Amino acid sequence: MQTRSYAVSWIIHVCIILIMCARTNASHFRGGTISWKPTGRENEVQFSFKLGWTYNSGPGCTTEKVGQLVTNMNNSYWQCTSGCNSSLNIANVNYICTGASQSENWEQGEGNFIYKFPGIGPYTVEFTGGDWVTLSHGSPGSWSIGTVVYLGKRNDTNQPNISPITTGKPVYRVPYGCQSEIVIPVVDADDDVVKCRWSTGSECVSICGALPNATIDSNTCTIRLSATHTAEGTFAVAVTVQDFPKNNIAIYNQVHMTTVPLSTVTLQFLVKTPVLTSNCEDKPSFVSPTLPQASIIYTNVFLTVNLLFYASGNRSISSITMTTPAGMTYTSLQNDPMLNGTVFLNATWTPQQNQVGTHITCAIAEDVIGKTSDSRCITIIVKDSNDCVDNPCQNNGTCTDGLCLCQPGYTDDKCQTDINECSPDPCNTMFECEDRINEYHCKLIGWKLALIIVISLLVVFDGSYFHFLFETKLIIIMIRLVRVKSLYFFLFKPE
Repeated sequence: MQTRSYAVSWIIHVCIILIMCARTNASHFRGGTISWKPTGRENEVQFSFKLGWTYNSGPGCTTEKVGQLVTNMNNSYWQCTSGCNSSLNIANVNYICTGASQSENWEQGEGNFIYKFPGIGPYTVEFTGGDWVTLSHGSPGSWSIGTVVYLGKRNDTNQPNISPITTGKPVYRVPYGCQSEIVIPVVDADDDVVKCRWSTGSECVSICGALPNATIDSNTCTIRLSATHTAEGTFAVAVTVQDFPKNNIAIYNQVHMTTVPLSTVTLQFLVKTPVLTSNCEDKPSFVSPTLPQASIIYTNVFLTVNLLFYASGNRSISSITMTTPAGMTYTSLQNDPMLNGTVFLNATWTPQQNQVGTHITCAIAEDVIGKTSDSRCITIIVKDSNDCVDNPCQNNGTCTDGLCLCQPGYTDDKCQTDINECSPDPCNTMFECEDRINEYHCKLIGWKLALIIVISLLVVFDGSYFHFLFETKLIIIMIRLVRVKSLYFFLFKPE
């Protein structure tokens, strides 16, 4: 009897330990996102995901392992939870380490996997678990990072849809008592309209509405936050990103309205509200020669891309944290001898064949007291050298290694856009600008010429011979305001 009681006690003890371990491991979650694109082979889809955990507690990312594959989560899976015959494990959540911060206690990585569905869908693919970290608002219960896949062919692109992509740090720092903005970077390969909203229902599970005193601008994907709820607080954020067609289209022979989303991806992260002793607007910033926000770089597989991020502020910059594609590496901070108080890092990336498509790289600078800059995000579009087989370049552009060299007067990745030489308007007031290919023409506006001739006659004769034609004092005032010098400008300087 004693032996039996001991055995039962031992089993209960082990179960309690396992539950505690499971809950401890689960509480390490720091958010993430997932996106997808068709591979072009029947109903096969390539997924790309980012996940965040506490430092060295997810798949095992540390600052020393950036750029390496880490594999400590072999038993956690992305699953097909809707549309498939039953819940299926598709791929584990191990990834290539892309960033880590021991001081902020997070790691992040990116992974890719390919899965072939039995039909066009829709299918829900997600990674679920239980318990975030302890939160200052809302319930730290279950999470779900997911997306909905539908592979019906669009009649405007003659291809299935490609989901929008987004990214974010696992943890953002917003000083307590300050008004702040978090701009969510979004890109859509189909050039659809992308909008953001707060996640609802199963998209966010237990953290729906867990960021108090905040609004989201759906058109600019900007979160505006008043960090007044809790000093030194921790809050979970769940955002849903959706793409909409610019015009009504047909998908699988069904009309698809501009008000109906084409696909859905989720983004989740944490916000912390530390108490910092400085003005809310006193924060680091990125400076030239850093590329402007939302810049786009085109490159090819196996061609190395270098990005420089320069930052400065009223206090020394202690770090620049990066959110990057898998395989991108970056140097430690370096001082710029030509710019006093400015530091920089150099990020280097050689995209591989499975990374053809659109990627977002973001940087945030932090100073010695913990104030952080706005995000500086750059879009990198990776082309495949085989893309030249079908000659994708329009308007007589030349394709080389998957990239289009445009004829003068055209721009964009496939030379599809005519550059508007009339913007800004190079013609003066009396001429209308006519846009042409790689040039413009200033076209004389007839009625303005007639008006100038009449006014010039009035100026020459001082209005005495034409006074009888006008019965209002307003015309006489206008006559006296006109000068021969301005008349000359209008008549003889059209361009």
